[in-house]
Amino acid sequence: MQDFKGALADIDQGLEINSKNHQAHFSRGLTETMMNDWEGAKTDFTYAVELDREWLNERQISYAY
Repeated sequence: MQDFKGALADIDQGLEINSKNHQAHFSRGLTETMMNDWEGAKTDFTYAVELDREWLNERQISYAY
């Protein structure tokens, strides 16, 4: 079973500790796409790119745009 709400809760908990974690924002964006939350995903992907564009590869950047 896929527990996307639980995953989001875990990611959000991590972001409370470090709100500038680009990997967590990217993971939250992926989770939001699985929940059809396109606006939330766009926001998180965009923020992940802003935080550390070099970490993201071409495929990952394409999710954000």
